Amino acid sequence: MTEQKFKNPRVCKLILTYSCNLNCLYCFEKFKTNDQQKNMTLETAQKIILQEIDYIEKSKKFDGLAINLFGGEPLLCFDMIKAFCEWIWGISTGVAYAISITSNGTLLTLDKKKWFQAHKDKISLSLSVDGDTAAQLLNRGVSLEDIPINFARETWPNVYFLMTVSPETTEAYADDFIKLTKLGYRLDGSHATGVNWTEEDVKKYEEQLRRIADFYLTNPQYPPNPFFLHSYADQLANKLDYFCGAGHHMIAYDYSGKGYPCHMFSPLVWGEDIWHSLTDIDFEHPFAKESDLECAQCPIVKSCPSCIAYNLQERKNVSLRDKRDCKILVAEIRVISAFQIQYYMQRVNSLNRESQVKLKAALAIYKQVSKDKVSKYIN
Repeated sequence: MTEQKFKNPRVCKLILTYSCNLNCLYCFEKFKTNDQQKNMTLETAQKIILQEIDYIEKSKKFDGLAINLFGGEPLLCFDMIKAFCEWIWGISTGVAYAISITSNGTLLTLDKKKWFQAHKDKISLSLSVDGDTAAQLLNRGVSLEDIPINFARETWPNVYFLMTVSPETTEAYADDFIKLTKLGYRLDGSHATGVNWTEEDVKKYEEQLRRIADFYLTNPQYPPNPFFLHSYADQLANKLDYFCGAGHHMIAYDYSGKGYPCHMFSPLVWGEDIWHSLTDIDFEHPFAKESDLECAQCPIVKSCPSCIAYNLQERKNVSLRDKRDCKILVAEIRVISAFQIQYYMQRVNSLNRESQVKLKAALAIYKQVSKDKVSKYIN
């Protein structure tokens, strides 16, 4: 069921363990531990999924259940993963589902690989690859050779590797990205959040993004990754109240079986159970009332993907945005919207409705960032 596509899924993350064998530079999970008491049992996972199936059947809001096995490093709980999968594959349900695992990949032994290969059509593995060995060592403390990227690509050719760029790895970002793309790897990009990006770091990052954009434009045999085809259609909306599904389309269950709006609200990130602080939050409309007048007046606020968990953790308010991200967000929008305008205009006579909307949105937001209309909001 790994190829199951949903238009409106219920996303259910199971945090299988608080343990991890790595300590990545930008990791947001500050409370990892090797305490085996913080591993999810099979019985807890079964109970959660049966509850979720029942909820979906009764609510009629969703067209499927996207189950993501998460950590820590979930492959530390491989025996539990096998037992869970064999159980769910054996039950009868009218709810369509897909199972994925988010992993660093370093624990994929030969036996694990054989099991995944045997069940590759029913479960998928998503790995993080931050670049060549130098970038991997800086960000994650392991070399590229420690990650079975060839196995993952051959087993799940349509699954993207996540490539996160940090201030420490910015200068090699484009070279590594293009090199891996030419080798046939499907990469999705993002920048490290919750870290301090200097103005010089942002300039270097923007230049790296331009190089990748130019690569796509001059090498049409390589389809752009989802990051470069991100839709800015929100910019065309009258109003936008949220940017993710936390608390309504998404739920993350802790090892204890307790549910949180997403994994970013879990004790693994916070160090404590903060559920009592979440009961008064309107997760359907967390930005309905902007708490910062400056942000409310920013012309690209509707395209600002602010993390409500970070906002609550660092500023005690889900709608108070992290202004450390302003410059880097503008840099991304400036490059990606310009790229999309060129990319879609090259294909203007064959665009479907979705691509036409993306082009219109790219034109709209590019006007905002190219004329420095946002400068007074990001200084």
